Amino acid sequence: MRVSTTLQAMMLALLIGTGARAQIINKVNEAGNTVTAATNTISSTTQNINTAKSVINSLFGGKGKNTPTVAFAIGGIDYSDANLDNLKTAINKVKGVKKVITNYKDGTATIVVPYKGSVTELWDAVSAKEKQLFKLMLAQENTIVLEYQLKASNTSTTQATASKPGGN
Repeated sequence: MRVSTTLQAMMLALLIGTGARAQIINKVNEAGNTVTAATNTISSTTQNINTAKSVINSLFGGKGKNTPTVAFAIGGIDYSDANLDNLKTAINKVKGVKKVITNYKDGTATIVVPYKGSVTELWDAVSAKEKQLFKLMLAQENTIVLEYQLKASNTSTTQATASKPGGN
């Protein structure tokens, strides 16, 4: 009986060892999968960074150039307003401006342009015809804030008519 007990113990040890080896192999495979996923994430992130660099370089003049930008904020204007397009065209015609980037949210248009001069030099270089529809509210550092006069006067007229005493 002693031999069979020893044989049973050896077989049990072999089975336990086989199960433990299988668990170790599974853990190694899981670790390999984690490393592969991390490598893929790093590769994808690197591609995204390179794409972002390419876009920035194409917009703002390439490697090594750090062209300052000027941001125009124009309140009270619709994105589809022809006067906004005219203003963008006029800004784009200013010497030293190569690209005009426009964003819009909640009645405010934002125009961003790379420009090396001061904000007042840029605004002064815009044609008087285009500037007459916009009131300069702020010009400092890299920001110009404009108020669209045509929209403001239409709103004022509408409000005055609506609140006129004796009206129906």
